[in-house]
Amino acid sequence: MIIGIDASRAFMKNKTGIGQYAFELLEALINNNGLLLDHQMIVFVKKNQRIPEKFKNKLPGNWKIKKVPSLAFLWSQLALPYSLLQNKLNLLIIPSHALPLIFAFNFCKKLFKDIKKVYVLHGLEIKKIPWAYGFVSKKLNGYLIKNSIKNSDLMICVSQTTKKDAYRFFKFNAKSQVIFQGAKQGKVRIKKIEKKYKKFKNQDYILSIGTLEKRKNIENLILAFQFLKRKNKNLRLLLIGPKGYGYNEIKRRINAFKGDVLELGYVEENAKNYLLKNAKCLACVSWAEGFGRPVLEALKFNVPVVASNIDVFKELFKDKAILCDPNNYLDIAKKIQICLNEKIRKKIVLKNKKKLILIKNKFDWDKIAKKMIKGWTHFDKP
Repeated sequence: MIIGIDASRAFMKNKTGIGQYAFELLEALINNNGLLLDHQMIVFVKKNQRIPEKFKNKLPGNWKIKKVPSLAFLWSQLALPYSLLQNKLNLLIIPSHALPLIFAFNFCKKLFKDIKKVYVLHGLEIKKIPWAYGFVSKKLNGYLIKNSIKNSDLMICVSQTTKKDAYRFFKFNAKSQVIFQGAKQGKVRIKKIEKKYKKFKNQDYILSIGTLEKRKNIENLILAFQFLKRKNKNLRLLLIGPKGYGYNEIKRRINAFKGDVLELGYVEENAKNYLLKNAKCLACVSWAEGFGRPVLEALKFNVPVVASNIDVFKELFKDKAILCDPNNYLDIAKKIQICLNEKIRKKIVLKNKKKLILIKNKFDWDKIAKKMIKGWTHFDKP
């Protein structure tokens, strides 16, 4: 087969969690290329994207990179589908994007009838908590997800919760499979850490990783932090992530703290790992998630996690994270305070350390890549 992978988000300059997932999936597939030797692999990227030499040097002989030119907003919808036809693709993998809408039109279905489509669904927060999204985003992204589910030949869900949500909202007919996300054990290169991050090493801080938006429940986290400051005068709250929907309200709350709640914006992977490794705890108190990658990253560093008691966290991290009520900022504060108590914190770290091998095995990229490849093999049969 000729297999194509949409890697446009994998090579974005400032990758989100989904972009990092796409990049690490690519690396895992390359590491398991022995299972793909009978296939030609094409990595589709945007023409202006920079591909690291280190990555290009890893590519086996049956892999190639295809740079596709287009205006930014037309790349996935027109340029990519056109390139699929040019390269006579048999199978398309969409790990971090939506399927092109063109697949939904009857007059185009004949053109693409020989191309099977695998779509990775990362979550349905937009349907579960629609009030946390803007009108245009809600309508457009909701339609793109619906189209992707309807027109895919295989849907990969990153959690059992996400699969249940997909059936609940869309009554999908596509074949589906649950394959968890992975997360590499992050490395920290101390020499490359900027001074502005090194200053936090000996400070007490809570860390939050993710877009500063309504869905992430940052406002209640800040209220919890305000309560914690009464007993922990030197405590800080560090927020990693870009601005999102509802940011203005979040900013008003941040402004009330004058240096104790710090926005760090986008932080490159090495610095993020450094800050995560030295945090008193990670707080992930979202109203809804499809997986919760930062939680997994924190657990791999053996950093205590306070997470909301939503379905996906109960499914994946129930016995590994401290769960709290996201509606109740006092409960969030109470659970974070547990992590700030040094004696209790040491017990949590020791308990999680014993589970670290289980965590690594459950979310191992090699195993995930093999499951992915196995899920595609039936497309190669008549």
